[in-house]
Amino acid sequence: MCSSPKGGSTKPLLSSNVDSTSGNMSSAEYSNMVHRANKSYERRQEELIEYRKTHKRKNSQNVNKQIKRSFFEKISAFFSQIASSQQLGSK
Repeated sequence: MCSSPKGGSTKPLLSSNVDSTSGNMSSAEYSNMVHRANKSYERRQEELIEYRKTHKRKNSQNVNKQIKRSFFEKISAFFSQIASSQQLGSK
């Protein structure tokens, strides 16, 4: 008799009662289905790679612009702080 780690009775999980559509297939039909699925997966992966190539440039340009903008904002704030402190010191 099997028991669960907590000591209670073991009940079958719902996932163990799955209807299999491949159960009624011959091995050739199943192999063909797996082959089509693999081809479809490979095609989607190639499309994803191409998509990432074209969209990566756009996203990286936006990020670079944001980095440059924030860098220049920091420099501008620094110089304006120096200018204001010099104005206060000269008065």
